[in-house]
Amino acid sequence: LMAQILDDEQRLVSSMTRRFGDGRQLLESFAARLGDPRRLLEIKTQSFDYLSDKLQRGFLSGLQQKEARLSELSAKILHPGNKLAEAQKLLSLHAQALTRSAQTILKDPAKQLDHNVRMLESLSFKRVLERGFAVVRDKDGKVIARADMAENGQDAQIEFTDQTLAATLGKVVKP
Repeated sequence: LMAQILDDEQRLVSSMTRRFGDGRQLLESFAARLGDPRRLLEIKTQSFDYLSDKLQRGFLSGLQQKEARLSELSAKILHPGNKLAEAQKLLSLHAQALTRSAQTILKDPAKQLDHNVRMLESLSFKRVLERGFAVVRDKDGKVIARADMAENGQDAQIEFTDQTLAATLGKVVKP
């Protein structure tokens, strides 16, 4: 029995040793694939430093661009006093133009009105009356322009160039 126990013990130790050896080989294999942790950390630290520097340079560059744009835009902004002076000049120019236009506009309507008055006088029926014609109206003041509008015995008014006479219309006389 002792021999059996010793034999089992030896097999068990041998098995365990083999198992530990296999595990050690597997661990060494994984460690070889991973590489040196210090080296990996150095690589990642270098990468981090590079990206950090790049980010800082990009931020500073962007900030400088924004500052340049701000300076450019602020240079375009006029001082309120200058802007007010320009507006006053423009207002003065418009006031002068308006004064000139008002003079022209006021002269032209007076001329036009005078012209229209003369035109109306020349076309007025009063001018026709001066040439020897007369206007015949009924008692309500409506013009009797044709003989078929007149009735026998109808009261009428005959307007001449100098005065109006009352009349009673009679029969139609053939010329």
